[in-house]
Amino acid sequence: RYYRLTIWGDGFLSLSGLELYRSSGPSEIVPVIQGQEGAKVADYVRLAFTPDRIEVSSINQPHEGKGNLLGDNPEVYWHIGRPLREERAWASFDLVEPKAAAMVRLRPRKDHTDQMWDESAAILEASQDRAQWVPLARLSVKRSDLKGGWISFPLENKLPYRYYRLTIWGEGFLSLSGLELYSLP
Repeated sequence: RYYRLTIWGDGFLSLSGLELYRSSGPSEIVPVIQGQEGAKVADYVRLAFTPDRIEVSSINQPHEGKGNLLGDNPEVYWHIGRPLREERAWASFDLVEPKAAAMVRLRPRKDHTDQMWDESAAILEASQDRAQWVPLARLSVKRSDLKGGWISFPLENKLPYRYYRLTIWGEGFLSLSGLELYSLP
């Protein structure tokens, strides 16, 4: 749960960053995928799920709930609970029938791209049973570059899973206006 990095010696002056990764297997490394706004989805098939198949870590107000992650209305959004109730925000999805997700798309809240995470502070995981989660990719965005459109993350995943979970621990993350999963035809 806790880690400590100790550095000793006279030559050390500063550190610009530190990232820790959980191993998903003996030699697997979780890829970091940089999101791209405006990517084409014509070569993909959108995976369908309904609000009753979504769970979220928290909501702020009843009108800012999990169902707002679905649909094409950028005016509605999922907002995590305030004051913060958890260290990490998450949204999980039950596809009922296992499918191999080949892309995830996210839409920031309209006029509030400042409420997205920054850099690679989110991970997409998959599971067959909601007990054992397999990390598929770290999702990275440059918050200052966002324009408010859909952000696409192509995945290397080839295995079908029933459950997918987006977990965000980025400082400043508060809301998301849409989430879509896609498979290859």
